[in-house]
Amino acid sequence: MTQEIKRVIVPLDAASEIGTAIDTAARLAARWRAPLHGVFIEDEELIGFAGLPFARQVTLGAGLEPLTKDHVEDYFRAFAERARRELAAAADRHEVTWSFEVVRGPLAADTVGDEHDFVVAGAATRPVGEHFRIASRCWSLTAIIARSFLLAKRQWETGGSVFALLRHRGPQSARMLEIAAQIAGISRATLTVAGPPDLAGTDDFAAWVSGLLEGHSVSLQTESAAVEPAALRQRIIELDCRLLVLEASPDKARPEELREFVEPLLEQAGLPAGLASALDDASWDGELRAETDEALALTGKDVGTPIIHFGPPGGTAFFGPVISRLPSDQEAIRLWDHVVGLASFPGFAELKRSLRERPQLRSFGVSPGQTGIQEDWHGGSRRPKR
Repeated sequence: MTQEIKRVIVPLDAASEIGTAIDTAARLAARWRAPLHGVFIEDEELIGFAGLPFARQVTLGAGLEPLTKDHVEDYFRAFAERARRELAAAADRHEVTWSFEVVRGPLAADTVGDEHDFVVAGAATRPVGEHFRIASRCWSLTAIIARSFLLAKRQWETGGSVFALLRHRGPQSARMLEIAAQIAGISRATLTVAGPPDLAGTDDFAAWVSGLLEGHSVSLQTESAAVEPAALRQRIIELDCRLLVLEASPDKARPEELREFVEPLLEQAGLPAGLASALDDASWDGELRAETDEALALTGKDVGTPIIHFGPPGGTAFFGPVISRLPSDQEAIRLWDHVVGLASFPGFAELKRSLRERPQLRSFGVSPGQTGIQEDWHGGSRRPKR
């Protein structure tokens, strides 16, 4: 079966602890004599968020300051280079060939190869300070990758257990079980095979699993398990799980973790909690991407939002205008007339200065009617004092 594995792919990002996933992937690549491939994914949503006028970051020394696309892209380049070095080092340790690429956008099925590739992802995020971690996005893989993959939870070591979660019976299930058994054999761990009650609760489930794993020398146990994230995490802790192998559902999974986070925020804002259902509503995705591509085709990609198209379909488009004060009704009319006049000139491209007032926003410490202090900005952010 392992001859079918063309590559071992490890998706990487700036939020995850990548060491465990890379080392686990390299060990499996060496075991299966397969190439190791790393994919660093730049979060397109975060880059888009950084283009919004209210985006902020907190840094030591400077405190609260705007978060810009330039900042985020610099961070991504630094994290990607670190990931590339760690991947190369792991490949050298385990004597496997390796490759690396950087892609931008949401995690998509074609980003992590095809059915002949095996995916190893990290199950933990980097700590924020020394106090807490944000929720891992690894569970969203079940909605994207319609085949088995592995979540590496801790450093590779012997003992503990490998937990394999099945969703149905079929060729993919058999393939995933064989991979899980090999991993358990390598690490001398107990293999726990679980499934939802309608699958694992049948009388012949244990015999079916045993039959598929005939010839593998592993300590095996089967059980029925809840597949909800909270219950699943608790069971993984109880089993002292080192590695988790999931068989992805062919159906679109609901991002319950994110929903549980968003619904209270909606209620605090006085909005219906039902709006959280839009989290996994992809019906508008195609139209939104098409409109974004259309807007950026008019301005180029190195801009923020909003983008205004003057005199469509043949007119020009600009990002802006950027202002720091709230104009009166009459001032707004005059300002708009001037903006339209500039945009109407065919050769007009940019009017810019780096000295700016802090916007009339409470998040900047400027109340309505007040004038913010003037600062020197660069790339959408304040220049640090030297």
